Amino acid sequence: MMSLFLLVAGTHFAALLSPGPDFFLLIRTALRHGRRQADGCACGIALANLASMLLVLGALALLPEAGSTFTRLLQLLGGGYFLWLGATAVLARRELSLPEGDAQASGRALAGLLQGLLASSLNPKLPLFYAGL
Repeated sequence: MMSLFLLVAGTHFAALLSPGPDFFLLIRTALRHGRRQADGCACGIALANLASMLLVLGALALLPEAGSTFTRLLQLLGGGYFLWLGATAVLARRELSLPEGDAQASGRALAGLLQGLLASSLNPKLPLFYAGL
């Protein structure tokens, strides 16, 4: 069990080295609405990650043994999706534009929490990431 935890923790650390959509959501929220809403957004992202991990681990427990054809097919599909996602990210046009206007310095933590939950819950990468482990 400890080796599984170390694998997941190590993979998360490696994933944190390259910023993804959650990182940019947090930066955008902090710049536009302040720290309080960004803190709530970070909590929402963490809760969505936890829920996704628990759902995937529960679903994987119902699958046949690790060497089965179905499990290998699932891993290949997840790997193919990650390759496609990486190629799309590399080839994407990079442009940052924030709307002009006053940033609200007093954002609400609950609004950030809901924003983070929605953003990460609707991210199809999370279940595939955890299933690929």
